[in-house]
Amino acid sequence: MKPFELAELRARITALLRRGKRDRTTENVLQLNDLRLDSDTYQVSVDENSVQLTSTEYRLLRYLMEHPNQALSPGHLLQAVWEYPPNTGDPDLVRAHVRNLRAKIEKGARRKYIRTIHGVGYMIST
Repeated sequence: MKPFELAELRARITALLRRGKRDRTTENVLQLNDLRLDSDTYQVSVDENSVQLTSTEYRLLRYLMEHPNQALSPGHLLQAVWEYPPNTGDPDLVRAHVRNLRAKIEKGARRKYIRTIHGVGYMIST
C-alpha cells in the first residue's frame, strides 16, 4: 500500500462530489435559450416565469427539447410521446397539444420556440 496525504484524499473526494453534482444537474435540466425544463421537479419556466403544463404537454415538450433542430412528424411524436403503435393515432391529437403548448410557453415570450415544418411536422429550434 502506498502512503498518502489525508489532505490530498479529502481534496480528491471533494472534487469528485462536486463533479457528480454538476453532472446530475445538467443531466436533469434541459435548457433552450430562456426555456428551461427541470426533470427532477417537473418545473418548466420561460424567461424565469413558471409555466403550468399537463403531463402530456410536459412529455411532448421534453421530447422536443431532447431532439432540438430535428423535424419530427406527428406519427413519430405519437409513437414517442403517446407510445402508440406505428401508423396509429390521430395527427390532430398532436396538432392540438402543440397548439396548447405553444400558447403556454410562447405567451409573452421574447421568441417562438416551436416551429411547424409544413408537410413534415414540428421542431423546437435553438
